[in-house]
Amino acid sequence: MSYILLIGGGALYRKLFRPLSRWLFGLLNLYKLEASRYSSNEQSQSVLRKCGFSLEACLRGRHQLDDVRIDDLRYGLLNSDWARRRERASYA
Repeated sequence: MSYILLIGGGALYRKLFRPLSRWLFGLLNLYKLEASRYSSNEQSQSVLRKCGFSLEACLRGRHQLDDVRIDDLRYGLLNSDWARRRERASYA
């Protein structure tokens, strides 16, 4: 899954992620979603965390942008974690 933050930014993505995650986890019964982000993209990292993703790995200095080495951050969201978050939200 890939996305670009446009007008509405992270809030728009989070609204779109809810029905998409229901489809991916509910209907397709996927075990896990994964995402990779540059360490310099803090806004994107924040969106992933707000959607329930957890940081699983940091591949230090993996990419070079211009003259700077940056880390590649790997995030994951398990079906079981998504289900718990969804259950808590329905009782809130």
